Amino acid sequence: MKLTLNGKSQFFDANPTLQEVLESFGQTGGPFAVALNKEFVPRSQYATVRLNDGDQLDLVVPMQGG
Repeated sequence: MKLTLNGKSQFFDANPTLQEVLESFGQTGGPFAVALNKEFVPRSQYATVRLNDGDQLDLVVPMQGG
């Protein structure tokens, strides 16, 4: 199955959880939010949300500046 994270595609053998996918992309901590198919997912649900072929993930990191 194919998933896309911030425009970068990767293939997975099975329907992984959101947590598994984030770990495979090296996102294990830090301040960020995740949108799955343009809908934000609460961090408390990362380990239980199963992804499907063609899902699009957007990782949003807060910016500082002025």
